[in-house]
Amino acid sequence: MKERQIETAYRARFDERRHSADVLDRMHQDLAVVTEVEARAWLIAVGRPRVSPAAATRWDRSEAGRMIESASARSLTYARRTAVRPLEIVDRRNPRPGLRRQVAAGLPSNPSWLDAQVSIHFDGAVSVAFALGGLRSGPDDYYPAWEFDSTAVEGAVADFMALVREVGAELGSVDYEVRIGIDRIGTERMIMHSLDGHGLRYSGASTPIYRFIPVEATVEVGDTDEGWFHQVRELARDCINQGGLTSLQTLASCPREECSAE
Repeated sequence: MKERQIETAYRARFDERRHSADVLDRMHQDLAVVTEVEARAWLIAVGRPRVSPAAATRWDRSEAGRMIESASARSLTYARRTAVRPLEIVDRRNPRPGLRRQVAAGLPSNPSWLDAQVSIHFDGAVSVAFALGGLRSGPDDYYPAWEFDSTAVEGAVADFMALVREVGAELGSVDYEVRIGIDRIGTERMIMHSLDGHGLRYSGASTPIYRFIPVEATVEVGDTDEGWFHQVRELARDCINQGGLTSLQTLASCPREECSAE
């Protein structure tokens, strides 16, 4: 390639990534507006195909419901059922139409402390919003709005990535740009709890989260199951590390050599 052609190719790639970042920003902000981040901590995860499909797919309710159901089942192959997960508390079989998307909201029977929203957009983008703060911490106890378990974070990441895998496979996409954040507006510093060797909640190793830095990555939908699961674990680890934690509690062990040093 000539020098000018190389410059043009790099500029096109830069413009593409900037556009993708802008879209993810907008998706994240849209969810932050409709959730109660001023009242409690929310995990907000968004993703979109790195290369947009040539034409939008107007998923109907049954198609979106099928993909959400499949993602929920797939997620359980990543994470043990030890924590509340967003795909378990939304109305998977009855998504409702939104603006160029299908939206599965929380089940009407959910108690007030359980809330989530999952969307599949017609351009292949996906989003998950999940209320982390204020979840149940015992039979009759609840966390403050700014505290949550690392297991809930892991479960939400697993659900989100399972949804990316399902929708991306449906489109034949290779790469998705994803972003995972934890948002809360308040004076208290967020705290992420872990589990000790006896399976009891432990916060001795936790560090206050002054500001959660969104975790961003390009993930390969066409990767092998083993390779994809490695990507899931890496994203979850980047999330819990920001709470001062190192050990994943609910995601299954990783068979890859890259994980052998954990």
